[in-house]
Amino acid sequence: MFQLSSVRNQRIPQNGRAHYTSVSYNSVVIYECRFGFKLVGPATRTCNASKLWDGLEPVCEEIKCEDPGPFYNGYFEGRSYSLGSTVFFRCFEGMKMEGARSATCLENGNWSNPIPKCLSPCIVPEMEQGNFTDFSPGSRVSHGQEVNITCIYRYDVIHTATPVSCNNGTWSHVPTCVPGKNDHIYLSKVYYEQYRNI
Repeated sequence: MFQLSSVRNQRIPQNGRAHYTSVSYNSVVIYECRFGFKLVGPATRTCNASKLWDGLEPVCEEIKCEDPGPFYNGYFEGRSYSLGSTVFFRCFEGMKMEGARSATCLENGNWSNPIPKCLSPCIVPEMEQGNFTDFSPGSRVSHGQEVNITCIYRYDVIHTATPVSCNNGTWSHVPTCVPGKNDHIYLSKVYYEQYRNI
């Protein structure tokens, strides 16, 4: 506690200000912080009969967001976490982003967007009696890309109820070429839903 006679020039918090009209009994001081800072402690204090300001003196703390958290298969650009700062999300080469590409630190101390996901591509496997059209074994297929399967002469591709799809580096299943009933090349075009960036 500070005596009234000595607190008048000391009660203004750093990075803030105090509003008052007098320093007499029952007078009230109102505190506020400048932009980018938040008030920690009472917003008002009253002068009591003992010529003391009641309560504890508040302080102004800088508003900062916490570290956005772990970001797998990617990295951040921008390392300031203060109010109004923006971080940008980047995926490693070959990865596909799902979610917002940036986030801004808000006045409530939270980020405007959650961390996105960086989805891994699928690796084209070896196929007996067939191949992935336009893709050689070991090459990468991005998440959401349309796939064509071709079987060699006298072989047909086995269809399944679920299309072939790449989910963060994992194929839903791998088509198989089996001896066919007809002597012709069988071309199967397998579709799966085209992913749309948000």
